[in-house]
Amino acid sequence: MDTEVDHNAVLDLPSGQEGVKLTEKDISKAYRKKALELHPDKRPDDPINAHLNFQKLKISYEILKNEKKRKLFHEKMMIQRQLQQQKQQQRMMFVPDINLARLEEEERIARKLKEEIAQIRTMLHSKKVPTENVDKGKVIKDAANKAVSSCEDNHPLLIVPLQPPTPPSSEGSNCTTRSETINYANY
Repeated sequence: MDTEVDHNAVLDLPSGQEGVKLTEKDISKAYRKKALELHPDKRPDDPINAHLNFQKLKISYEILKNEKKRKLFHEKMMIQRQLQQQKQQQRMMFVPDINLARLEEEERIARKLKEEIAQIRTMLHSKKVPTENVDKGKVIKDAANKAVSSCEDNHPLLIVPLQPPTPPSSEGSNCTTRSETINYANY
């Protein structure tokens, strides 16, 4: 018995629970109707396919008209449907949510940044240096040096100053001469 073919569908009958409730009379009626449609004498333009389709129709009718074969067929079909549903449920369980993984990664990075900010604030508060007297250039240089040294430890965060420090200007003039040029590499 070929379980790959839904014999109810071949006869244009309902499958599943409705197919189990069909009587032999319903099956015979559906067979006669479909046989008139698929008979090779009615389809002279395609004799090969007409013959194959009519043979499939006859096999399906033979299986469905016999009560024992029909019950066996419906049991096998029900088992196949249950297996397909289980496979679909298993596939759904193992599909990772990419957006969830991205959100978790962003939250982890945000927590790490907050911890680093808190450490910097506690460092500044422990020095008890008023922020008005702090040399901003030195703080930027120290932060950059610390970031570079932490990158050597495979740290993913690199703090880079957005603007280079401005050169000190002469008291009397707004321009610098060649001899007064400052080397920014030391900053």
